[in-house]
Amino acid sequence: MKLSLDPSSRQASRDGEALVLRPLEFDLLLHMSAREGRVVSPDDLCAALWPGEAAPRSRLTVHLHNLRLALQRTGPPVLHSVPGGYLLSATPPPSARRVRHKPKPGKTR
Repeated sequence: MKLSLDPSSRQASRDGEALVLRPLEFDLLLHMSAREGRVVSPDDLCAALWPGEAAPRSRLTVHLHNLRLALQRTGPPVLHSVPGGYLLSATPPPSARRVRHKPKPGKTR
């Protein structure tokens, strides 16, 4: 995955394909990309996006959802929910991968 961000023009692309982002989603991606490969807490994201405000987590969740949709239009998921926050990474961490469990004997789905 190759993310390109131009803060002066506020343009972003993934693998050469332009991303359509709202201003706050661009700021979110810029903040996350500076910490690529590291878990970023919701508190850290809220403080970066709304400094000095007590922004509700639901506000953050909406923008994360929109950013995920924009990123997934150009390839596989790269923004993962993990214990402790969110991770921007081309490789999903083990905690974000789905594990299939066999049903217990006698149980049906």
